[in-house]
Amino acid sequence: MWIAMLLPLLRVVGLMVIAGATGAAEPHPFSLSLQTLERDLTSADYHAVLATMIPTDLRAEWQRVGTPDNYHLFAKQHGGVETVSADPVLKRAYDRRKEVADRFLALMRAAYAEKKLKPPFDDAELLQKVLDSADRRADAVERPQLTIEPIYPTDDVPQNWTSLRGPTQMGLVPASSLPKSWDVLWKTPLPGRGNSAPIIWGGQLLVTAEGPRPEAADVSPERYIVSLDRGAGHIRWQHAAPHAAEVEKLYWKNTFASSTLVTDGERVIAFLGNSGLVCCDLAGNRL
Repeated sequence: MWIAMLLPLLRVVGLMVIAGATGAAEPHPFSLSLQTLERDLTSADYHAVLATMIPTDLRAEWQRVGTPDNYHLFAKQHGGVETVSADPVLKRAYDRRKEVADRFLALMRAAYAEKKLKPPFDDAELLQKVLDSADRRADAVERPQLTIEPIYPTDDVPQNWTSLRGPTQMGLVPASSLPKSWDVLWKTPLPGRGNSAPIIWGGQLLVTAEGPRPEAADVSPERYIVSLDRGAGHIRWQHAAPHAAEVEKLYWKNTFASSTLVTDGERVIAFLGNSGLVCCDLAGNRL
């Protein structure tokens, strides 16, 4: 009788124990970079991007396998593979990391095969170096960082974005507070495509753009420096570069107006491929 009464209670207790074990926090969670790597394995968007990568891209991409908590470093940090294999919790964490790495490298191998190239990570020694390098990168992050105070040529420079990485060439914004949310204030059609980053001086936002591409493949499109009103978005002026007599060969993602401008507050300079180095003032007049 007592056994019959206790059985339902034992079932409840058993369920509670199981539920507690299931809901427990992962003792060895993935780092953010490893989580991203795992997510990319099944991401259609990532697979689409991977299909467009050229060999140079792939050479950098496969090395993402060297996350700070990759399986190789995980084993080293926990006493080696034998020690890890003897502990069920550590072994599970190790196996999960190894599975993600193996699947990611299989994805990379398929991408290399599409281009009829041998994957560099088939060299076991090179793969080992990449996995080990994550440990050195982690050490570097923990070292004390130097504080560098930029020296500006004029007082106006910090208020403007004068080149690709800004006035310090470090991509740093000298501001104590930044917006927490962003709103689209305006949209303005440009003469054509352009891959340059915008620069800012005063009330002007400046970019490069190419004109419509001619039907004839051996005729170059026009190339422009375009100034837009920073506040309202309308085009203030556009300056056409000298016409290029010869059309360059482009990587398919590229444009004929890809280089970011640079300004010192008086001159705007752009390199526009076969149209050459172009310089004008902030009113759009050729210098």
